[in-house]
Amino acid sequence: MPTIRFTGFITPQGVVPQSTGEFRPIDESVKGLVIRFETDGSTVSIDCEIPAIDVIGFNLIHMYAFYTVRGVLDSVSFTHALPLTLILATCTHPNGETLPLRIQETELARLCTVSHREIMNLSKHERAILKHLHDLSCALLNPLETEANCAKAVEGFAQLLLPGTTGVQRWKSMQEKLNLTEEYVKFITGLSKGPRHGTTDTQSLPDIVETRRRSWTIANRFLEFRKRGNINLSEPEFPLL
Repeated sequence: MPTIRFTGFITPQGVVPQSTGEFRPIDESVKGLVIRFETDGSTVSIDCEIPAIDVIGFNLIHMYAFYTVRGVLDSVSFTHALPLTLILATCTHPNGETLPLRIQETELARLCTVSHREIMNLSKHERAILKHLHDLSCALLNPLETEANCAKAVEGFAQLLLPGTTGVQRWKSMQEKLNLTEEYVKFITGLSKGPRHGTTDTQSLPDIVETRRRSWTIANRFLEFRKRGNINLSEPEFPLL
């Protein structure tokens, strides 16, 4: 069968014992996928056998490969009380071509109208901006934690807009200042309720995609609001969402 191989490394080195394993997801969206991995404590290789080329989306294969090995690291991390980081650096495709691994959400990048230099300038006076952007970055690194991380970031921006008030006041303030409807924001906060309370229910990839899109939009509007001297955003440049 066609095989996609991911290779990478673990830091710190020498903590994870040499191990191998095999995993067969029961998810129908990746039916037929078989994941085999090997680690020597410093490096990792993961072979993903697929029924046929292009039958399963590459991002899904990458996600299952990453979480399979990360689960092993989490168990080691727990028993040693030592944080471990997994980096998958290269990918070898079924045709034998090996390329650096770069998972980038180009659709989200297109939503950003504030440059990273402008963000750093804003953060000189409001350092918490970077904390909330970090939560959004974590949603890229850990797709299955998207709902909780995105909701935390969005609520964080609401806190910056109107600190020291009730939730209802904060959300109304955000909607007014960034030209958002209540429904637009509630899509994000509603999906986060289960994950924030420890549920492990089946997640919807379309919902994850939409949650990210809305969260990136809200974050960008917050940054535009600050960049423009805290003037409420309005039509036509910022249509009501």
